[in-house]
Amino acid sequence: MQNEGATQGDNKHIDLYQQALTTFIRDNLTDEQLAAARDIAEKWNGPEGPSAEVQARNVKKYVLKFMKNFAEEMWRYCGMRMVSLTGWKDEDGAIQACCMDFNSDIASGSAFNDIHTLDATWRDYLGTAYENPDFASGEDVPNMAVHRPRAKKGAPVELVTNEDGEIWIGDLIGHSRNTILQMVRGYLTAHYREFVNIMRFSGLPRFIRAGM
Repeated sequence: MQNEGATQGDNKHIDLYQQALTTFIRDNLTDEQLAAARDIAEKWNGPEGPSAEVQARNVKKYVLKFMKNFAEEMWRYCGMRMVSLTGWKDEDGAIQACCMDFNSDIASGSAFNDIHTLDATWRDYLGTAYENPDFASGEDVPNMAVHRPRAKKGAPVELVTNEDGEIWIGDLIGHSRNTILQMVRGYLTAHYREFVNIMRFSGLPRFIRAGM
């Protein structure tokens, strides 16, 4: 591709990609490698799809983006409001479940707050579908659409901090009890830190011990 004068980021670079890939496959892969690649392509394009490991990785990386885009397109072209109940196996083989409701972000809509009346039925279904009946007795299904992916376990302050670094708590609907407790802890901790900073810069003594 470089020999053809293409530089990274320009249109010519994109136009030459398929050509370069075809050349690489033809000139650099053995017959055995080509046969193995065809087998993988046929399997992934079939009913079973990619391996469980790849599927789990795809869910983690793409599910929010794809489902939100689907919801937005359904509204744009069909005028349709929708929510989804979702279940999958993660990279450790554990069953995960969530609901996704992007309606509050689409055309001044509002969330469908009654989706959690379906939690028990959905968990029962997933327990049957993935042959794990014990899954049905777990916690409530969270709403992944309002989950903050950038918040990490062990950092509750991030759960109540928006993109501008301001202390903020959004819609609590869809969060598990444990997550809400973490958010309360983060809210108090964040304000405590601001208070300590104010006293530090003002020269006032600090009477409160960090207990968060």
